[in-house]
Amino acid sequence: QVTTLVEPDLPLYYWPSRVHDGAKLADYGFFLTQAKRIVIDTAIENASVPEFSWPRPDSLRDMAYARILQIRQSLGQFLSTYDPTTLVDGLEAVELTADPALAAEAGFVLEWTLDNLAACRDQEEETVVPSKARFDGSSGSIGMRWIYGDRKAFSWEVDLSSGRARIDATMQGEPIHRSSIVRLLGTEQALGEALFF
Repeated sequence: QVTTLVEPDLPLYYWPSRVHDGAKLADYGFFLTQAKRIVIDTAIENASVPEFSWPRPDSLRDMAYARILQIRQSLGQFLSTYDPTTLVDGLEAVELTADPALAAEAGFVLEWTLDNLAACRDQEEETVVPSKARFDGSSGSIGMRWIYGDRKAFSWEVDLSSGRARIDATMQGEPIHRSSIVRLLGTEQALGEALFF
């Protein structure tokens, strides 16, 4: 466990790490209720840790989510060039494939994508986009494909060992092919992202 407790008027940050049983976190109620930010890493934690009933869920941040900052930025910058209705009209499903070692990060990529697609829809429409995740991809890879009922197409893939990412999309007319460099944030950068943003 890593704890920074300085002056009473300064923020407190709490990072429980490698907890074997999420129920044991209840013993640290003071930290969990007083901390400005609580950081966990679902990529290495026991499954019971994220399922723990956090007293202040708004203060909880996940290092796995923080590590995908460049992925979110890269996808967001590309997709923001389209009108939201263009992205969701005719969309039938979202499929994700990933290296099993990247299951936590890939799960957050899918969750982030689905949350943003839901935000693109009319507020009164409660349609949920079906999704499927498979963790049998090649080493260091995460890929995503959007399945449309019309001529539109969107796919994205990154090889995190080389950092090379590729987007192939047909949203309006001609196909578009974009390449970029995307990496997972290192521990120091991810910790800064988790604690302060």
